[in-house]
Amino acid sequence: MSLFYHTSRLLWKSFSYIDTKLIRQPGIENRSALLLIALDGPARVYLGDHRASDVIGGYLFGSGWLALWFRISLLLRGKHILASS
Repeated sequence: MSLFYHTSRLLWKSFSYIDTKLIRQPGIENRSALLLIALDGPARVYLGDHRASDVIGGYLFGSGWLALWFRISLLLRGKHILASS
């Protein structure tokens, strides 16, 4: 767990640095994060850590969780409780 965490953080920081300092495209951090998320699931299946159904379930649960909090943030912004950025 610790090795995986540190490796993913190192990759994230590397992608962020390369994308923001060298490529200079707006929003590239989000794309590199999505790339890491998309490649992590198949890698866990390949390494035998999880079954494909576990990974698909994790993607579905994570997508639902993201949609829930996105909806909550939209409601709070509509009621002017949360400031728009």
